[in-house]
Amino acid sequence: MTLLKRAHKWRDVAPSAPGCALLLFGWCTQIRSNGRLHAAQHRVVDAACPPSGHDPRAAGVGRSPRRTSAVFFVSPNDMQAPLEPAVLPGETCNYVPG
Repeated sequence: MTLLKRAHKWRDVAPSAPGCALLLFGWCTQIRSNGRLHAAQHRVVDAACPPSGHDPRAAGVGRSPRRTSAVFFVSPNDMQAPLEPAVLPGETCNYVPG
């Protein structure tokens, strides 16, 4: 079960249709996109052990559905390279470059 934090509350991410994927972007993508893409504060929990405050009557509790994860990290060749926002024409830069 994947949970996303929105408005200071953890919310379930409902399973999507077969063949679909959930993509979560990190902080560097948020900066590079100048805020057009947001880093998702998330956590993954076993449905058999829901987080505290979770409704025990919710669907999926008590069983652990099949789940496949793939993590992909990308970094520049030069680890000292500054993290620069990609600002589109007409946009204001939302992050301090560097």
